[in-house]
Amino acid sequence: RSQQLARALAQKGHFCIYVNPHLGLEYPVPYLLSSSPRVCSLGQNLFELHIHLPREHELDQRLLLRSEAGRIVRSIDEVLGDAGIRQAVSLTNLPVWLDVVEQLRELHGFPIVYDCHDLLAGFGGISREVVDSEDRLMGACDWVAFSSSYLMETMLERNPSLRAKAALIRNAVNPADFQFSESDRGVGPKRVVGYLGALDHWFDTDAMLEAAREHPSLDFVLVGTVEDPRIFRLKECPNVRYTGEVPHTELCKHLATWAVATIPFLRSPLTLAANPIKI
Repeated sequence: RSQQLARALAQKGHFCIYVNPHLGLEYPVPYLLSSSPRVCSLGQNLFELHIHLPREHELDQRLLLRSEAGRIVRSIDEVLGDAGIRQAVSLTNLPVWLDVVEQLRELHGFPIVYDCHDLLAGFGGISREVVDSEDRLMGACDWVAFSSSYLMETMLERNPSLRAKAALIRNAVNPADFQFSESDRGVGPKRVVGYLGALDHWFDTDAMLEAAREHPSLDFVLVGTVEDPRIFRLKECPNVRYTGEVPHTELCKHLATWAVATIPFLRSPLTLAANPIKI
């Protein structure tokens, strides 16, 4: 969602800087050998900023240290100065970035927008420290966007004062990315039932296993990264195939060959709060 928002805003004529969230994990050498931030162009008006922190950081496990937040702010400041940017909006999608965007607001007056697109507490892998800090971001931000009605009402029930600065902005796609012709469909020996997305604890493995067993004449194709080992139970069925993660540009090729697309989610607060971009 964050990458697509940045791309769409850039196409509208806005100058966008996307801060790579890995904060150095993608650097090929240790911090001591390559500590400088890097900027690369992703297209017209769209740039990606890579910042190398001294210690590896995973945004879903802990909050940024004061020294880390300071280094990120200085790197952003340097890019803003080089680009001659004096007015901007800080758009963040995780409470981990709060100290950074608050410092940018204090320094430059940049308003803060929190893009709340998932129920953080529904993810088993996100630390309690990060989840608990979300209320602080909700209170500090100037505006908050929610990706689904359920998520929005859940948060507003917990904090009614948010309503004055809340907006509903559901997920979307660029239709041009998913156009294909009849020749793209291909002709296979079996009709294909497909799934596209993360394969994690919210995926209904039992339902998919039953469907594959009941319909041996169909092929079941799962496109995405397996995050929960229970999903490998589907290997029991010879008509289930995993593709792994594929580039966004190749999604259309897979969809073109499907007879049926599925979203086999278990019913939980996390999935109720989701606005599946697959739709």
